[in-house]
Amino acid sequence: MLASQLALSLLCCSGERRAKEDPEDDKPPKRSRSAESSAKPRANKSAEPLAAAGPALLEGKSVQTVISGVLSWQDPGLASFDKRARKDLELARLLQTQKGAQVERLLDEQATRANIKRELEQAAAKVRPDGVLIFYYAGHGVRGPSGTVYFASHDLDLNKTDETGLSMRDVQDSLSKAPRGARVLLLADCCYSGELETVARALNSQGLVAASLASAESSNLSTANWTFTQTLLDSLAGEALADRDADGLVELGEVAQEVRDAMKFREQQRAGIHLPEGLQAWPLSKAINTAAAPDPKRGNYFKAPSRKGPRVGRVVETEQEQATVRFFSYADAWDEKLMTAALTPIRFTSFAEGTELTVTWQNKNWPARVIKREGDFMRITYPGWPAYWDEWVLDDRIVR
Repeated sequence: MLASQLALSLLCCSGERRAKEDPEDDKPPKRSRSAESSAKPRANKSAEPLAAAGPALLEGKSVQTVISGVLSWQDPGLASFDKRARKDLELARLLQTQKGAQVERLLDEQATRANIKRELEQAAAKVRPDGVLIFYYAGHGVRGPSGTVYFASHDLDLNKTDETGLSMRDVQDSLSKAPRGARVLLLADCCYSGELETVARALNSQGLVAASLASAESSNLSTANWTFTQTLLDSLAGEALADRDADGLVELGEVAQEVRDAMKFREQQRAGIHLPEGLQAWPLSKAINTAAAPDPKRGNYFKAPSRKGPRVGRVVETEQEQATVRFFSYADAWDEKLMTAALTPIRFTSFAEGTELTVTWQNKNWPARVIKREGDFMRITYPGWPAYWDEWVLDDRIVR
């Protein structure tokens, strides 16, 4: 059993992140997470992220940011991602537009374990007690043989994950040097990224004010798409859909809900969110073109007939019997006008606690049992496997 567990662990961290398959899309190789050059416009200009606005409400504060994006690795066992249309780089540029912001970028070869730790320690030392510290990671999440989660720095060795991987304890120790009262925002776009919650909780216990937003729960794989990071970009840029209460501000609680919905409906996975109640109303950006009147369909996801075939889309606005629907593909998006009658609500089937199921994982079927249910998500356990393999799934993973 131990040998099988080790093989399963290495299979997960080798880079086979789940990606949408669509033969009509002009997309990169299967293991890539981006499709178009960042200089190339989207198919529909109205779907362009509103990056020019920026997180204006962070201006004037002491904001220290470390962006670590790793799309290639020394270890050949870690599959590389396509380096075009890098959303990690877009996020760094967006945050850097704010007056007084200091952003350190570590991309690919620069993002070694030692370099990331050093930059985090320096950022923690510079931030003021009333300031903000942001850490973002994109790349691979790795679960070692003992179940420990690591962020795959460029120099990670899969045979020596304990010695070469960036552990959550590394992140915690580096950031704990920040002064009490400083706000810390932890962000990650990778498998098992929800493990950042352990860091946020530890920092909160030390007098910091920390939250974490991640593309996946600590027990789950994550999509190869840039869905999580693009959602952050749009929210920080003041995307009107992110201003859910139409008060002209995009608050952290609204960003978290944007992330939850994007990951659930577009990627069929559960985001990892740890958001202390006191940070729900933290305003991060000013919204652009907030809707004047409530619209029950606006902002919701539906199944719809796009020009590339049936897929999930999001209603941007409605007018009488027509809707503008935004569709997504890797790092790309486009808008189409459709009749509202063509939109089908997305519904999921869930099973009661104790139900025995067969679940797909890495293209294989595994016996499982439901141990918890929250909304449409079911937390399942795999009999005979350690508890750290328990994960949240939707019905798309259920065989019966």
